[in-house]
Amino acid sequence: MRIYIKMRTLISFLIVSFLMSTFNLTPGFAQDSSQWHLPDGVIDRLGKGTVEAIAYSPDGTRLAVGGGIGIWIYDMATHQEVALLTGHTDVVLSVAYSPDGTTLTSGSYDGTVRLWDAATGDLRNTLEGHTDWVYSVAYSPDGTTLASGSYDDTVRLWDAATGDLRNTLEG
Repeated sequence: MRIYIKMRTLISFLIVSFLMSTFNLTPGFAQDSSQWHLPDGVIDRLGKGTVEAIAYSPDGTRLAVGGGIGIWIYDMATHQEVALLTGHTDVVLSVAYSPDGTTLTSGSYDGTVRLWDAATGDLRNTLEGHTDWVYSVAYSPDGTTLASGSYDDTVRLWDAATGDLRNTLEG
């Protein structure tokens, strides 16, 4: 019985050692995950958790990455995280900056559209009306209208300044 336990322990150790060496897992593996196994020419891996949507700010200085944790904001000069926006109660499926870059908008599995101050990360407004997941958000070129598309088979058009619902398109 003792030999069996020792053999089982040895075999388990060998399997774990093999897996660690094969997949390059070392005790500090989580510290540099943004640099793991990058293809040639790739300089960094951004986002944490799932990545569902990405959007550049109009001036290209920020990148918003929406996903399972919230919305990560990255400084594109340094590729460093500068903020994490939380408030949705489920996965963020879509993100879009307003044309003037002052507002970041997000849509989520929680059925809401949220408008964030792009400079401070403060929540400005929560738009409700969809009855299911919000898969997409987009601004009109002049920035006055915000469109949101949902699994409820509607596109809602909102006044971007006030958050008032202007129209609902059903499909």
